[in-house]
Order: sequence, then structure tokens, then C-alpha cells
Amino acid sequence: MTLAEVKLKIRTILNETGSEDSFSLISVDTVKLDDYIKSVIPDAVRFVTSQNIPDLYLPVESVSSATVNSEDGCSVVVVPSNFMRFLSCRFSGWKREVQEIGDKDAYKANHNTITRAGVNKPECVYANTSSGKVIECFPSGTLSYFRYVKSVSIPTNDSETLPVSERILESICYAAAYLVYSIFENVTAAEAMKKISLELLPNE
Repeated sequence: MTLAEVKLKIRTILNETGSEDSFSLISVDTVKLDDYIKSVIPDAVRFVTSQNIPDLYLPVESVSSATVNSEDGCSVVVVPSNFMRFLSCRFSGWKREVQEIGDKDAYKANHNTITRAGVNKPECVYANTSSGKVIECFPSGTLSYFRYVKSVSIPTNDSETLPVSERILESICYAAAYLVYSIFENVTAAEAMKKISLELLPNE
């Protein structure tokens, strides 16, 4: 679906909701409403792709390398510039993959040689370096895979295709309607659009 088609779909949803505010939205200057719609599309995409849906429908990318920090007993992955959300990773020797990033307590535990994670229950935690954010993976090893949800670049030309799965486009359009109604401070309509967006998400 092109960006123009996505914007038209969002406008149609806004005009067909039956909300009292839909009439005021219809009467808003066309260019102004288009600006509102276009401005919320990136956030609508982020909202949908941050949900717990099958990887098949997400913009997934992989990291191909990691460096070993022998002092801290971990392998370090530099967080990519288009990183949005961690999915999973595994290193050689690990008995299972890691699917969630640990919290501050996990960070502290893994920087203690006594409480550091082992191959049976490996862990990953966020850390910072002088060059930016990284993910430390305990214990160290050779990278087998590291997968994450990447951010989506929204096209600037209306004729370009929105680079997301067709399966989640309708959910994105309702999420955009939710965000536009939020701009107009119509909480009831906004929550209704949000609910529909979530209901449309694939679960298998």
C-alpha cells in the first residue's frame, strides 16, 4: 500500500467512526488534516510493531558480529542505529536463546563473577560505552544469531510503498486514527480506535 493509499484509508476511518468529533475532523482544512495524518504515521507504525505479534509480520533485522570482553566475561553487541526492539539472540555453547533484555538488577548480577549467568541460563543486559549503547551477553561466545525489530523509514513520496507487512497495515491505519483523535483530545474515540488497532493484530 502506498503512502497516499495509507493516508486515504486513515482519513476514511476518521470519517466513518460515528464519533461526534468526526464531523469536526471532516470540516478541518484538507491540507491541515493531511498534515495531522502524515505526522502520526511514524508513531502508528512504532505502536503496532512494538506489540507482541509473530516475527513474520515485523520488520526484522540481524546483527552479524559481536566482540568478546574477556574482563567482564561477556560478548558485546553494538546497538544498531535502526534498533527498535530486541527479539532474540544465542551464542555458541548456550543451552537456550535469550528472548528478553535483563533489568538493572540483572546488569549488577552479571558484573559479579559469583552471580554471573552461565550457559544453562544466559542473560543479556543493556550497557553504555563511550561510543554509545551496547548489549552485553553473558557468558561470552561466538555469535550464532541476534535478531531485532528495526525502525521503519516512512517514505516522503506519496507514490512510495510503506515498508511494512500488508497484514498489519490496517492495524497501523487504526493506530493512526487513534493518534489523530488524541491530538483533538477526544479520549473516547481515541480509545475506540486503539482497541480496534490491537484487535486487528495477527496472533499466529
